[in-house]
Amino acid sequence: IIEAMAFGLPIITTPCYGVKEQVRDVNGLFFDESDASGLAVLVNRLLDDDAEREYLGKNSRGIFEYEQTYKEMIDKYKYLVFGAWIRGKHG
Repeated sequence: IIEAMAFGLPIITTPCYGVKEQVRDVNGLFFDESDASGLAVLVNRLLDDDAEREYLGKNSRGIFEYEQTYKEMIDKYKYLVFGAWIRGKHG
C-alpha cells in the first residue's frame, strides 16, 4: 500500500491489519475480504471513472508525503512498546 501511495495510485483494499491508518476514503476504496464480487465492482468502477481514479491517486500521493517518515514511525513504535513494557513491569 505504501508503495502504491508513493506512486500516486488509487487503493482498493480490505480494512484490516492497520490499513485504515494508511488508507482513507479520499485515497482508496474498501471491500469486505470475503466479497470477491465487491472487489470486482470496485475495480470496474475505477476502470470506468477516470476522474475518481485520478482523484484517489492524487490524494494517495498527498497522504504519503504528509505521513511521517520511516524513522518517525519507528520512534513512535519504540515509545509505544517501551511504554507498554514499563506499565507491565510496574503496573
